[in-house]
Amino acid sequence: MFVVAAVLFALAALGGIILAALHLTTKSAPIPLAVGDNTVMVLVTAEFGSPTKLYTVTVNRAPLAPVSNTNDSGPGSLRDALAMAQDGDTINFTISVGAPGASGAAQDPKAR
Repeated sequence: MFVVAAVLFALAALGGIILAALHLTTKSAPIPLAVGDNTVMVLVTAEFGSPTKLYTVTVNRAPLAPVSNTNDSGPGSLRDALAMAQDGDTINFTISVGAPGASGAAQDPKAR
């Protein structure tokens, strides 16, 4: 996640109507989000450096969806899960051994 700051400077106005404007946008460094609620503090500064106001924003990051199919891409695929994962995330699988395209040996419950 990034915090994007957009600043609008009016260059010319007539009767309260902006005739021309300059719009500047800056982006913060990446903000790592843990699964669940994350508190992000945003300090907003007025055009001339004063006043400032501190805002608190709560961002909820949902857990990764499990890999649920053997498709090469798209929702439920391993490729999609890898693209969405962040460092430290766990990727879970909900594919049964008998699913089309799945491979692996089924375990005999009587085997020791």
